[in-house]
Amino acid sequence: LVQTSQGGFDAAGLAPERFVDRRGARGARATNFQRDIGRITFSGPRIEHPAWPGAQDRLSWMAQLAAICAAAGAMPPQVSMFVVDGRGLGDVWTFVDQGVETVATALGPVQATQVVREPQQLIDWRVQAWLDPRRGWWPVVLRMTVPRSGAVFELHLQAEPTALEKPR
Repeated sequence: LVQTSQGGFDAAGLAPERFVDRRGARGARATNFQRDIGRITFSGPRIEHPAWPGAQDRLSWMAQLAAICAAAGAMPPQVSMFVVDGRGLGDVWTFVDQGVETVATALGPVQATQVVREPQQLIDWRVQAWLDPRRGWWPVVLRMTVPRSGAVFELHLQAEPTALEKPR
């Protein structure tokens, strides 16, 4: 699995321009945020979605959620954003604050705020993220599951984040 998201910023926060999703030997699928014409288009399917303010891809939503929490100084009770994947699927993802709990990480225990996005259908992802306010509200654990298939995708913080270098 290789995913990349490129873009910039606008009045609604993070503004992805292109998301590329490559899985195994299959060809890459791209999502194009054409904000100048107000559309989100895809390299494969002839599906289009409106380019809603704050719309995100399957990678950039994490940065947008962290930025929303950082700006608010806490996780709001609920955060919603339109999220699209590389296959043309798009839906409003609503994250609900589940409270603070201690999470075991490779760096030791972390007091993190758990947020959950419940799926709208059995084939949708259920997303659980444990956000660490001491690390800019980035997830220290991310768990995504599909209720129907039981598929699970997990990411865990393994080392302290480093500052990003500016492109040359």
